[in-house]
Amino acid sequence: MKNLLLIISILLFGTISYAQTGITIKGIVKDWPTDTIYAQTMPFYSPHSSKLKFQTIKRDSVFSFTFNNSGKPLVIQLFSNRKQVKTNRERLLFLNFTDEYYYGHCNKFYTYGIATFLIEPNKTLDVVLKYNQYEKKLTNKVVEKYKKLGIKVSEDNKINITSRMNIKFNDSNSFQDKYYQKSFGLDDKVDKRLEIYSYKSRSIEAAIVSFKKIKQSLLDKLELEKEKLSTVFYDYIKAEIEFGARKEFLKFIMLDKEKDAFFSKEIPKEVKDIIEFDKTKVNQTTLISEEYNKFLMLYLNFKLNILNKEYNKHYNFGLQKIRTAIRSFPKESVYYFIANHLLLPQINRDYLIKTIKNEEAVDELITKTITKYPDGELNDKLIEKYDL
Repeated sequence: MKNLLLIISILLFGTISYAQTGITIKGIVKDWPTDTIYAQTMPFYSPHSSKLKFQTIKRDSVFSFTFNNSGKPLVIQLFSNRKQVKTNRERLLFLNFTDEYYYGHCNKFYTYGIATFLIEPNKTLDVVLKYNQYEKKLTNKVVEKYKKLGIKVSEDNKINITSRMNIKFNDSNSFQDKYYQKSFGLDDKVDKRLEIYSYKSRSIEAAIVSFKKIKQSLLDKLELEKEKLSTVFYDYIKAEIEFGARKEFLKFIMLDKEKDAFFSKEIPKEVKDIIEFDKTKVNQTTLISEEYNKFLMLYLNFKLNILNKEYNKHYNFGLQKIRTAIRSFPKESVYYFIANHLLLPQINRDYLIKTIKNEEAVDELITKTITKYPDGELNDKLIEKYDL
């Protein structure tokens, strides 16, 4: 158990300190279906850092939200109802901490009735949003099917259908804002190339060839537009491609019928070369990327499977997982990984003592997470939860 204290003391170090900045999103809504607009930050690196604001508006109205931020870009989503807010927060942020962490989301999840934006520090994004919703008449057969799924249908068999929201950008570099909107379907392109969900039997060797082709193709297309993108937008989308492709490759291994045998023997060098990355070269923009943070959980599971020489879909938060994350992640990602796990409702001091089986090590884990990262944005929440 002293080894854990030593690992935490040596490796869990550094500070997280950024200048406070303000990020604003404002604009006009048209045909808005409710009297409220919600703005939620989507910190994929730290779900417990998410912030929600809302304003009462009219059907055609102006809105403005400002978020103080610690020097990082922000991903912000706008919603018309609170149910969507909760759904996206749970699925896009907290799903990473469950045994469904590998689950993907299609383009519709980001565009149908929801608007998602990447905004740089000290920037204001000005947009016009037109909400697209129409009624559709359903057959009796379809109505019965919908009702079984819990979908509400009116007495005259009509249902409201929401399509892709129309977005107009009023800022000077609307090209990069529009380009970011296209990035939501990147992992789906890798999915299809790797045939992850097909019933075909595909070898690892064939998957490696496909992985390299689709990754390079996407990077080449990004490179053609590099001069039109700011450094933040370029780095973010590049991270989405590189780590999104790695994530989908790990998913391919995870869903492969030979996965149990795969981890019982030496992992092929070509596979390791694809999955491994230089954690010292992960920059601040990459650290907030959705695909990078989803990849980290699959990567951690991959590392644990190699360590244990067997396939396991999910490992609970405990000593082995903490040690492996500390060794494998960039230091800032280590902080957010540990802090966000410690703040989950199902994890408390009793859980940690039962899992780690050493009260001193538990106290060390909690206090070192705070003292080694004195500017960590979740420290106040940790202090409150663990009564420090």
